[in-house]
Amino acid sequence: MSESQIMQALKELSNLTAGLYTRVEEIGTQMYRLETTVQGLETKMHGLGTTVQGLETKVHGLETTVQGLETKMHGLETTVQSLETKMHGLETTVQGLETKVHGLETTVQGLETNLNDFRTEMRMFRLHTEKRLDQLEKNSKELLAGHQLFLEKYYEHDIQIRLLKDMHKENLVSKKEATS
Repeated sequence: MSESQIMQALKELSNLTAGLYTRVEEIGTQMYRLETTVQGLETKMHGLGTTVQGLETKVHGLETTVQGLETKMHGLETTVQSLETKMHGLETTVQGLETKVHGLETTVQGLETNLNDFRTEMRMFRLHTEKRLDQLEKNSKELLAGHQLFLEKYYEHDIQIRLLKDMHKENLVSKKEATS
C-alpha cells in the first residue's frame, strides 16, 4: 500500500469518525428533547391531578350544601306542622328547596361521572406514558450499545492505522538501508 493510499485511508477513517461523532451528538440532542417532552407531560399530569383534587373538593362542598339544604327542609317541615296557617306557603318553599336539592344532586352526579371519566383518561395516559418511557429506555440502551460498538470499531481502526504507520516506517528504513 502506498503512502498516498495510507493517507487516503487515514483521511476516510477520520471523516468516518467525525461523521460518527456528529451522529452521536445528534442522538444525544434527540434524547434531551425526548426527556424534556416527558418532563412536560409529567408537569401536565401533575396539573390534571390538582384539577381532580379541586373537583373532589367541589363535590364535597356540594354534598355539604345538599346536607345543609336537607337540614333546612327538615326544619321547614317541622315549622309546617306547627304553623298550619302558613302550610301552603311553606309547602311551596319546600318544593322549591327539593328542586334545588335535585338540581344539586344532578350536578353532583354529573361531576362524579366527569371525575370517573377523567380518572379513566388519567389511567390510560399513565399507561401510555409508561409504555413511552419503556420505549425511550430501550432506545437509550440501543444507543449506548451502538456507541460501544462504535468505540470498539474506532479502536480497531486506530490499531490498524498504527500498524500501517509502523509498517510504513519499517519499509522506509528497509529501502534506505537497501540504497546505502
